[in-house]
Amino acid sequence: IIFFMVTAVFSATKGLEFELPSDEEQQRETEQEEAVFIKIAPDGSILVDCKAMEHEEILDYLEPKLTRDAEKPVILYTDAYAPYQA
Repeated sequence: IIFFMVTAVFSATKGLEFELPSDEEQQRETEQEEAVFIKIAPDGSILVDCKAMEHEEILDYLEPKLTRDAEKPVILYTDAYAPYQA
C-alpha cells in the first residue's frame, strides 16, 4: 500500500500537459451568430429574429445565414392558438 501511495504522489507532481487553443480558434467562435429564431404568433404572423416577415421572405432571409454556417440551428416557436396553415 505504501508503494502505491508514494508512486501516486510522484505522478501527481508531474502535472497534466495540454495544448491551449490558439487565438484564431477563439476569434472564429465569436464571429459565429446565434441560432435563427422563427416565431408563429396566434394571429398567424411570422417573426424571424424579431422581424416581421411574410412567407415569401423567409427563405431569402435564411439562405445567406445557412450558407455561411450550414449547422446553424433554426428554432421554431409556435403558439398553441396559431392557425395550422401558418
